[in-house]
Amino acid sequence: MPRNLVSCKKSSKGGNGLPFANQHNGKLIIEELDNGAKIIGIEHEGIDTGITIAFPWGARHDQYIPHMLEHIVFQKRRHNKSPCADSRIEELGGFFTGYTEDDKLVFSVLVIHANLRQALEITKESLMNPPITERILRKEKRVIEGELQKRVSEPEYYLEILRDKLILGEDHPLYSCQETIRGIRSLTAERLREQQRRYLGARNMHIGLVGPNIKDSIQAAKEIMIDFPKKGRKIERFRLNEVKRYVRTSRRAGFEDCVTSITIPVPGYGLEERYTVEIIANLLAGTVEEHESRARLWQRIRDREGKMYHTRVDHAVYPALGLLEINLEGILPRHLNTVRDMMEEEIERLCTYAIGDRQLEGARNSLILNELRSSRGKIEETASQIVDFVMGGENPSYKNYVRGLMKVTPLDIISVAKKYFSAERRFIGIVKPA
Repeated sequence: MPRNLVSCKKSSKGGNGLPFANQHNGKLIIEELDNGAKIIGIEHEGIDTGITIAFPWGARHDQYIPHMLEHIVFQKRRHNKSPCADSRIEELGGFFTGYTEDDKLVFSVLVIHANLRQALEITKESLMNPPITERILRKEKRVIEGELQKRVSEPEYYLEILRDKLILGEDHPLYSCQETIRGIRSLTAERLREQQRRYLGARNMHIGLVGPNIKDSIQAAKEIMIDFPKKGRKIERFRLNEVKRYVRTSRRAGFEDCVTSITIPVPGYGLEERYTVEIIANLLAGTVEEHESRARLWQRIRDREGKMYHTRVDHAVYPALGLLEINLEGILPRHLNTVRDMMEEEIERLCTYAIGDRQLEGARNSLILNELRSSRGKIEETASQIVDFVMGGENPSYKNYVRGLMKVTPLDIISVAKKYFSAERRFIGIVKPA
């Protein structure tokens, strides 16, 4: 998930994978309203319900406004006696947050199930009538500048740029902090209101619900969201320009850690080869924290050579397109070139030599176990995941995921590795102290 100057969503060790958390607990229900909104729900036991509301409008469409609206929808009107929207949700026993991605604007709510209807009403009100005033805009401009300042102080940010430049373009203003700040400062309330009226609508709005009594929850969402205005963006399929190899080193004063990464364009939603990509990523760097030590890069660079701290995988998936990023972190400066060479050598091995059935089975079982264990995870994340898949054009079925993994053969590994992981398609990023 994005992962640029406008994104508030953090990558974590282990990455996205292709999550279908909680799918074994119930059947997915999808309903479409007359205004174009889709409601996706799945049963999950407990006292809470997770809600995700996503609009197909993100940084690739406008580099400033979706992010600013993400901040403003939580605010209250000046003379309104009620607290801010996020505070009102907290009073109901939950939380309300949002983030901006390359392809979507997302709002996430977790609330005690008994208060679901009230939470939906508050969320709808904040989205349909955000308090866009010059006073609030001035305040949020300061907040976003602080957010940008924090982002550019993190080494991982410069590796995320490498991946996102493939989608947003080499000269996108998001990659100049000063230009981004100038763009944020130039926003006007009138411009924000015009864009909000145009794009925050029911057309292709996706609402994910995960919790108990899911049929009742879906009915409540239908009744509340049916009067959302019928407007908004269509869902677009990503395209890449010609992919060429390059290596980029970023030297940053004040940074101590050395990090290197390889980013590779891979298949996205709707393409079966993405299951093979998941297995390749698992073989190389591990996509489950508990099984990281079984991965090739860990075994060679950490266990045998002691030249890094750990690996991290991030798999960003979009309609028809995915970007796989493998990061190696905690590297001493004198080992940086050696580690990078080892990383590429391990990828070459997968492009050249067939893996054994035992290796394949281990990677496959690791991914399946991760999905089973994720049923204990946060239901608001599950709500976001099912929305991502339905917006991508797939039914997020746990059985389909397992079936896709089971079809992968050792020959598929070589074929997909040669096709997508070849040397000329690798984007290598390095961040080190100045």
